Amino acid sequence: MKSLFFLCLLLSAQTLYSQSLSLFDIDASNFPAMKAKFYAFDATGNQVRPSASELSLKENGTARTITNVSCPPPVPPKALSSVLVIDVSGSMNGGATGIPNIDLAKAAATAWVNGLPLGKSECAITSFNGSNYLNQDFTTNRSKLLNAINTLRAQGGTDYDAALLNPMAGGLLVSKNGKHQKVIVFLTDGQASDPQMNAIVGEANRQNCIIYCVTLGMSAPQSLKDIAAGTGGQVFENVTSVQEAEDVYRTILQVAQGGSPCTIEWQSGISCQAGSTNVELEWQSQSEKSSYQSPQSTIAKLEFNPKSIKFADPQVGVRTEQKVMVTARNADFNITNITSNNGGFDITPKSFTLPNGQSIELTVSYTPADSGFNYCRFEIVNNTCAIRYYASGGWKGKKPLIQTLKLIHPNGGEVFVAGSDTVITWEGVGPDEPVKLEYSTNNGTKWLTLSESAIGLSYNWRVPQIVSSQCLARVTADAKKAGDIEMVLIPADTFRMGNMGAFITGSWEGPVHTVIISRDYLMSQYEVTQKQYEEVIGTNPSKYKGENLPVQGVNWYDAVEYCNKLSEMEGLEKCYSGSGPTIVCDWDATGYRLPTEAEWEYAAKAGTITDFYSGNLTNSDCMPIDANLDKIGWYCGNANNKTQEVGQKAPNDFGLYDMSGNVYEWCWDWYANYTSTPETDPKGPAVGSYRMIRGGSWDIYTYGCRSAYRNFNDANSRSSNVGFRVVRPQ
Repeated sequence: MKSLFFLCLLLSAQTLYSQSLSLFDIDASNFPAMKAKFYAFDATGNQVRPSASELSLKENGTARTITNVSCPPPVPPKALSSVLVIDVSGSMNGGATGIPNIDLAKAAATAWVNGLPLGKSECAITSFNGSNYLNQDFTTNRSKLLNAINTLRAQGGTDYDAALLNPMAGGLLVSKNGKHQKVIVFLTDGQASDPQMNAIVGEANRQNCIIYCVTLGMSAPQSLKDIAAGTGGQVFENVTSVQEAEDVYRTILQVAQGGSPCTIEWQSGISCQAGSTNVELEWQSQSEKSSYQSPQSTIAKLEFNPKSIKFADPQVGVRTEQKVMVTARNADFNITNITSNNGGFDITPKSFTLPNGQSIELTVSYTPADSGFNYCRFEIVNNTCAIRYYASGGWKGKKPLIQTLKLIHPNGGEVFVAGSDTVITWEGVGPDEPVKLEYSTNNGTKWLTLSESAIGLSYNWRVPQIVSSQCLARVTADAKKAGDIEMVLIPADTFRMGNMGAFITGSWEGPVHTVIISRDYLMSQYEVTQKQYEEVIGTNPSKYKGENLPVQGVNWYDAVEYCNKLSEMEGLEKCYSGSGPTIVCDWDATGYRLPTEAEWEYAAKAGTITDFYSGNLTNSDCMPIDANLDKIGWYCGNANNKTQEVGQKAPNDFGLYDMSGNVYEWCWDWYANYTSTPETDPKGPAVGSYRMIRGGSWDIYTYGCRSAYRNFNDANSRSSNVGFRVVRPQ
């Protein structure tokens, strides 16, 4: 069954205000005691320090008590020698909201110049496309700077080296002559193919020049994130309105001049949902939103075992019963009633009190009136959290007589900001029943897959950088294919491959170089499990047995065979042909294959430059426990000398689990040293002695589980710490 609704992907305009507010760096480490940093600016761009009585704060729409607000005393602004480097390529004539990006750039630069205490500070204006232009050298004359901004016109291409490095007017050439603290504010709406990262960061650091990067209507490419991080600056991305552009530049100006943010503290309450908690701070007419991840250990919930109930092949007219154990976690629950949306299902008892940590056994019954699939949603009426439980019944292969599956969000007419995050939700099946999620930007002419088998009744989605009013989304039940592989979308982008984290190791992890992943692809959300492997191959070579443990003891050829057989079972084109060292891959085939080493590292980093996607390494050995790795992976410090079930640790921003630890994962490539040459979709050398394995394992030290860590193995080796995951084209 399918459910289809209309939605729109548009860039929304924002209401203009004269004041501004920003909220960031939310700290939940002492939950429920929370704190964050914020800036408030008046209409002239000056920082304001409001008291607690002037502010209000909500979490997921619920008002919270502000316990403290502290603002450092104002200090004289630091003298700056600032260079505003502005993109004037042809794309700046466009704009996602109908306002040309060049106008956003002019407004932002004007806000900077008007807010800068000229006389003490100085400013220069440069612009770039495929070349660079000195529009105004360092001056303290405000009129000259504003005139230079007004003359900017957009045409040509985009070249970051021209913007920052190249003669005659690269930003870093101009900043050399600055008298004070050197600052570059770099603004663009486009990507450059291969900027000289090391040269840019090296020159900036020699000058003690801080570079802030701002992107209009798009996520910041990895190169700009690296430039900002490498010079002590910050990145501001997806700016889409004049007001937002002005606010960003005012914030940068305050930070660059030495202004310190205020700190707000508040008391959170019971959190009923894992994942992101939305925070809204209000001051006068301003409202600013941010979010944080609620600590898993604090989520109030009723824990059901089993997670849902299925009545398989029941007899029509005959009542069948199953038991479910319910445990209260992190709160007391007073259940006053349990309602059902399907009269064929029942649950008893319907009212009870369940203190935190205690359990009760419930009885779920089903009396089928027909042989079709039937679905039930139980609403657990209580005083704490909105909670549901699910049951289903029917005969395998029978379709429901009445369609129950439907999209809840989006459900028609929504407008989303391109590049923003939203959540797709649905109902009509149990939370552990897989569905296929797809979207279209051309009224259903072509469908793009988000997930082959999403579960949990919700899916976190990064809205694509597409402007359209002909968008559709649909959800389809019975989505899992042979092998039960759950895939997530990995979007095309540019990243820096190699070791950029805090831990320094051998030369084989460098030099860091630019890699373009030119096409979207799907990657299995989890390492291939023993159940999945056995369903396709018929055998299980693993040492540590368990359906949901990753398959291990497979050599490279076993993984290739699995990919081809799974492709055949799903009616897809096989990627691999040949045998032994002569195996070749058809990169245009629709079937499953192993990731290239570049695809694997790009997916593992998920936009980060730290040792792990959860942060940098804090201890390179097994013990003591490395706090950042412990959040996301199984290794010698926490795995108890064996593999662990997939998906128990925190995923990265692409939704991938176990990219650090548990088992190494085979890649396509033969081993070879990196070069500094930029590459597009690299696939490694044509021949070699060893195949790459990535990600670390249950028996390896902390440093071996880093996103950039490289290892290799003989293609015939069947090590107990090696498994794999698969990819296929979008």
